[in-house]
Amino acid sequence: MVRPLVESRSERLLRMNATAARLLGLEAPLAQGEQLWRAVRFPELETALRRVIGESEESVHVDAASPCDDGGVLSLTVTPLADGRGAVAIL
Repeated sequence: MVRPLVESRSERLLRMNATAARLLGLEAPLAQGEQLWRAVRFPELETALRRVIGESEESVHVDAASPCDDGGVLSLTVTPLADGRGAVAIL
């Protein structure tokens, strides 16, 4: 498991690592403050993040087709941050 990205309540990235970028089909991690949905079309991840951040669900787990069109499946778990600032997505 990798902790690839952390998103704020305002849907801006707080952190993303190189592994997350690769799994999401990006050449490099996005910078802090960028909006993930502008760079990656991955509706399952967007929905999971919004459910946890906006609807205050405890955590969401889903398996989804990779946005890389490589036939792979990513297992996603999104959990709220303890301080309430957003959520962490584990791929």
